[in-house]
Amino acid sequence: ALISDKDREIRLAAARVLANMSALDPADKLLAQLKVETYSDVSLAIFDALGEACFFAFSPGSPITLNESIRTETLAIAGRYLQDKDARVAAQGAAVMGKLLELNNVEGEGAETHLGLLAGRYQQAKGTASPLRGEILQVMARLCGNGSHQQQAARLFAQFFLEGLGVADDNAIREAAAAGLVNIDKSV
Repeated sequence: ALISDKDREIRLAAARVLANMSALDPADKLLAQLKVETYSDVSLAIFDALGEACFFAFSPGSPITLNESIRTETLAIAGRYLQDKDARVAAQGAAVMGKLLELNNVEGEGAETHLGLLAGRYQQAKGTASPLRGEILQVMARLCGNGSHQQQAARLFAQFFLEGLGVADDNAIREAAAAGLVNIDKSV
């Protein structure tokens, strides 16, 4: 009930708590509030909680049954967040997208499209002083080591990992690149 409270601070605090309590199955309520939320920081916190709720619900052995359309809509929202000019918002979009793609139940063209969105946003972030590139590359590295899309991710992201090893001024990029190459080697 607090996720739709009239007080902005209460909605923000409720979203942050729900991000850590996905077993409560708050996804329906989070998605509904995300659609009407007017404060960007509260929206971001609600989106984070929604991503976690979907991840939990669609994880193997989860006691929660969630409508597939909620995950589909959450992935679409993640794609929009990923394209945001604010690096913090884009990083959150990448993180949620990565969580949901790690699961083995996103199939076919949908997975390929979302992997392509990550690759495209990573390329857009080249030449910026933002930590966004390293954060996206970390998501890409995890996808090369987890889930049913490892082979697709490896084909699509390998070039970025090789390039990332040569980035002298950003340790996060080099570390993510090395992790990605290790994950590719394990998945081949």
